[in-house]
Amino acid sequence: MGFALVPPTEPELHLLHGWLDSWRGVGDIVVGMARQEYDLELRRYNGRGWRAMFVPSGVEHSFISQGTGQLCDVCEQAITADHLEYELDIGGRTLRFHDKCLDMWRQVGR
Repeated sequence: MGFALVPPTEPELHLLHGWLDSWRGVGDIVVGMARQEYDLELRRYNGRGWRAMFVPSGVEHSFISQGTGQLCDVCEQAITADHLEYELDIGGRTLRFHDKCLDMWRQVGR
């Protein structure tokens, strides 16, 4: 994180941005994290940018966002933009829930 102290006009910072602001730079980071047993989740948000999340390999992880219209895995109704959408990645499968449906799913023991 020492690069955060480098003034934005320094040429070294331009080199760093040139690398990190490319798919090659992203790929190098992904390979390095995979060597340390991390998985990557990369999402694009309708032209509004990207989000990357690294999680330990093989570990259940979740993600919360504004509803995307996907179907809830409990009630099979669309999770609309006026609701939160909970995603759980379990064993290579992504499950999606409304908040109350997630609570019900957890109570019945999955």
